[in-house]
Amino acid sequence: AAALAAGEHCAREAATPAAAPAPAGAAERGAAPLETTWWGSATSFRLAALLEETHGRVAADKDFVQTCEECLKVLKEACSAALSKDEFRVQPFDWTPDVQLEAFGSTRQGTALLSSDLDVRMSFQQFDVHDSQRQIKYLKGIQASPGDRFKVMQLIEARVPLLRLVFDGWLQVDLSMGRAMEGAADGAEEDGEGVDRTLVAVLAAAAHAQAAAAAVRFVGLVKAFAKSWCVVDAHAGLPSSTSWCCLAICFLQMQGCLLSLYELFEAENGADGPAGKRRPRRQLWPVELTPELFVRFFAFVEQVGSRPHKVSLLRGSCRGRYWLSAGKSGGPPHPLFVEFPNARRLHYNIAKSLTPEGWQKAVGVCREARQLLLPKAGRPEADACGALRRVFEGS
Repeated sequence: AAALAAGEHCAREAATPAAAPAPAGAAERGAAPLETTWWGSATSFRLAALLEETHGRVAADKDFVQTCEECLKVLKEACSAALSKDEFRVQPFDWTPDVQLEAFGSTRQGTALLSSDLDVRMSFQQFDVHDSQRQIKYLKGIQASPGDRFKVMQLIEARVPLLRLVFDGWLQVDLSMGRAMEGAADGAEEDGEGVDRTLVAVLAAAAHAQAAAAAVRFVGLVKAFAKSWCVVDAHAGLPSSTSWCCLAICFLQMQGCLLSLYELFEAENGADGPAGKRRPRRQLWPVELTPELFVRFFAFVEQVGSRPHKVSLLRGSCRGRYWLSAGKSGGPPHPLFVEFPNARRLHYNIAKSLTPEGWQKAVGVCREARQLLLPKAGRPEADACGALRRVFEGS
């Protein structure tokens, strides 16, 4: 009964979108600021249909998936050839390392866009490479001989080195090194495989199959927004693609549309309920792509950006007043803590590479996007459609 009451509360709020940042503590309750007016039902219906059309244009299609698969095969051949030179020969065994590649990120999560990068992790069958300088050495070898179908864009010599390539003139490939439990290419040192599995699981556990598909489309549109407004790049101090995914999923959890990971685990494996009985799964609200939902999401990000917050997919919560020191000496707090979605690594921050300036830039564009989507007196429907396209496609 309490869960249903909470869901009804979320549904009533979802029908009334935000106009200004919420008072302190609202983000912790999943509440967004209130707005007294909104589009008429007919216009709102057409805008919702336009959102679906927009996702259809920006989401990855079968050709994109096939290109990614072909790219992986060609990249493995190119890497193997580049690292077969004498300088990479391992003594005294007199052999060169056998290359292994695996894709991770949006292509594994099912949230890829036509503009998405292909994140690839390289490792060797015979041994692991942990030292960043050794990783740079191998990446430089590939940089020197990328093959005919790849163009080298940049080698980023960061804590997690990254080689950026372009395949067949249009598909950007981010190549990093390490196995599943090591650093990811977006600079967050996250267990990419574990994060991908978790995000897929929580998105699939919606009210029903249609709601799960709508949740994936919502996350995809959030990523499209971040891409079109140039606020997704962990190496530039901006939120990573994974951070945006976690923010979107946490928002849906707080709206009563998705289960927390703890609830999902309890529903799948049973729980310590009365007399050992499995607790019934909480009723969820379906995800419906409407301008109101995105206005609420942008207001949610504004509120999270008002002071340090901790985002937890395990608990399905976002709590303020989380004061995380940036260093052992007691530096300034980190602007955003995105909790690693695994109980064994709760204290690891996926958004570790995010800078205060990069976070405030992202918060600022969310504020601008929210204002674009809000109705204004005398505003024609055509202007509203144009604003929607500008928010998600940058046009």
